[in-house]
Amino acid sequence: MKSGSWAKVCLFFICTLASCGGDDSSSDLKIVGGQSVGPALTIDGKSPDTDLNPNQYSVKLRDATGRNLCSGTLVLDGTYIITASHCIDPVSGITFAFFDQIDKSSSTNIKQLITTKIQGYGVINPGFMARQKADRVRSMNSLPTGDIALVKLFARPAEIPAFARPLQWATSSTKIELGIDIKTSGYGKTLQAAQGQEVSSDANRFVIKSALEQANKARPGPERIRLNRIIQTHLDELHRLSAPATGTLNSVILKLNDIKNKDAELIAGSPDHEWKSVCYGDSGGPSTTMINQKEILVGVNARVGSRRCIDKSKLVDIRQYNQWLNDFAIDQTANAADFFMNRNTLELGGSTLFVQVHKEKIK
Repeated sequence: MKSGSWAKVCLFFICTLASCGGDDSSSDLKIVGGQSVGPALTIDGKSPDTDLNPNQYSVKLRDATGRNLCSGTLVLDGTYIITASHCIDPVSGITFAFFDQIDKSSSTNIKQLITTKIQGYGVINPGFMARQKADRVRSMNSLPTGDIALVKLFARPAEIPAFARPLQWATSSTKIELGIDIKTSGYGKTLQAAQGQEVSSDANRFVIKSALEQANKARPGPERIRLNRIIQTHLDELHRLSAPATGTLNSVILKLNDIKNKDAELIAGSPDHEWKSVCYGDSGGPSTTMINQKEILVGVNARVGSRRCIDKSKLVDIRQYNQWLNDFAIDQTANAADFFMNRNTLELGGSTLFVQVHKEKIK
């Protein structure tokens, strides 16, 4: 009972990262507390790296309004993106994908930032809407989250930037074990402190951790309230010190702590007991692991059990949606032929509506 009521308070703040796709104009966006990856670096449009990097398969997504920020993973022939259902507008389905690269010319050494914007259409997993309805009647334990979606880009494979490298997703027969490394990436805001503030940030983390431990043991009353105020004060200070990097790709290594088959979720936490997790803006982004020396997509960033994103990350277990993904991709490939016939007609009329490339010289 001591920890029961505290757990209820924590549950109240669970972030179904339906807020994790966030408006990046907000100063309160949060994310993966990891290392900044940044845009792909290319020479004459092609990646010089032989190793696969998150910036080659991670994609920034926005809805039709241009405000909602999410992440996604490039799959199949590069014209498909796996993301979270709550990142997709359930009415229009319109989704925009952004590919960023810093390109250097081998002949002139001129560098430029190239952003390729491609329109697409997102389809939400039917289980997501069913789970939303079940949550409203408090039967949420009966259904998996269904928080996974597939976006079909209105582009030919040749129009996808050359540096991009689609990932293979885990199949229903893929075996993963507890304790493995999970690399998760997303376009949120990093919690890493600016230079010279590391000590202050560490001090705040220590106070928060100690207060949380005491609060779990304390009975409801003045002492619990006092500890909660301490936690909130130091959380606010920690976020004040954090350097915003909203819209910049970040990546972090977590450990797989649990597999929730009923919810179709993987639970991953920070291996060094610091607060690193997915959060606002990271929704839909990739969570991968190495299988037979190959990087495989095993999870989709979905939610975290804390409004400040200081908790374990909950990832959609992609293995349980393998059949749905395959069926959807087959259907969309069949429909794509008709779409591109119409698109060719539009282009002959002098209008290219779906793929836009912006180039800007940089120092």
